Amino acid sequence: MNQFLERLKTDKTLQLLIIIGIPILIIFLVFIGSLFGGGSSKKQKLPCYNTTLTIWAPFAEEKFLPLLRDYEKYCVKFDYRRVQFEELMDILPRIMVQDKVPDIVYVDRFHLLSFAELFSKAATTTVNSININLTDIERKWFSPWLGIPFFVDSLVIIYHPDILLSSGFTTPPETFSQLKDYISKTRILDENRNLVYAPISFGSLYETRTGELLLALANLNLTYLDRDKLIDEFLKAIDFYLSFNNPLNDNFSYSSLWPNGLTTFLQRKAGAIFGFYDDIINIKRTDPLIGLKVGPLPRYDNSPKKSNFTKVYYFAPLKTKNSKVAWEFIYWFYKNKLKSLSNNLGLIPASIKLKDKLSEEKRIVFEGALSGDTFDLVNIENMDKNINLILSTWQNKRDEGFRTFKNYEFSIFPSNK
Repeated sequence: MNQFLERLKTDKTLQLLIIIGIPILIIFLVFIGSLFGGGSSKKQKLPCYNTTLTIWAPFAEEKFLPLLRDYEKYCVKFDYRRVQFEELMDILPRIMVQDKVPDIVYVDRFHLLSFAELFSKAATTTVNSININLTDIERKWFSPWLGIPFFVDSLVIIYHPDILLSSGFTTPPETFSQLKDYISKTRILDENRNLVYAPISFGSLYETRTGELLLALANLNLTYLDRDKLIDEFLKAIDFYLSFNNPLNDNFSYSSLWPNGLTTFLQRKAGAIFGFYDDIINIKRTDPLIGLKVGPLPRYDNSPKKSNFTKVYYFAPLKTKNSKVAWEFIYWFYKNKLKSLSNNLGLIPASIKLKDKLSEEKRIVFEGALSGDTFDLVNIENMDKNINLILSTWQNKRDEGFRTFKNYEFSIFPSNK
């Protein structure tokens, strides 16, 4: 060995051979290793589906389509059709007989469950792989595995902070006792007891969110959801709600002569309203400089729990020849693009992991969704269609209103759910 080292010091040819030979030897060994026994380091080949997925959703192309491009490496093209949400839900019962049936649709939980037979259920392997990282609440949103929840919404109190502060309050009421106190101290009536200014627009007969609000109120007194107990509490909630529409009641905070709550709030005739995040978006779209704030939905002082009405929105695969690929894509989209999509659309992601990334406004809505219920035992569509009639007859004559409710009871609270 010593002789070799001595020769290496003086032999230029040997030095040159070593300089050239060692890199060649290394390259050769790496090449051989990649052919034999190098499976652990071999680059995994991507699947190639060679198909086109058709998606129907209500989102603007420029905010949605760029997020799909990364999935094209799996040999998947996309045919996207923008359909307004209400139109899409109207089409859904007949969607399988359309000229071109979509593979994936954006759908709310009520319609997903109501037309479950149209959707492709997740394979057991998919359920098991997703289930691992879900909390109990998220798992409820995923169940019954007909789609993947992307966004949530819930009821909050929406208020003008300057009006609240000028009335001597620094935070919105957290209980209905505080709300009553707020109303009594800040409500303005004229000499005929007509409402001039309302601290909160609450008690309207013609709001689009009234049924959901009544369910949230009813659930405040329940330790668990039961159809008959929920109905009993729902009827009590109607009495409580309409007390805010009665000029002779201390809770009086809404004039029947006024427009709906959103308009009243925008006109600053009311300091606050109850609404969903969808309502916040619409208010800001109408008046971008409004400067509103939000707070949690109030509860009764002796409520055993918090309550809310939780809306959940899904991307779900229909039963088409592409349903397996559609499931693979939706899961990839949820796992890799949910944060970007929610930022692009300004919506609230259905993910506890992203909670800390939300603005204060969105975080309050998200926490409401966590404490709320989706009320799967209620036919929300039938409730929304008939609640205004029930309330208007109830206000005029309670017995007549109760009979009107009984006419619709089983369509709103079906016994088979």
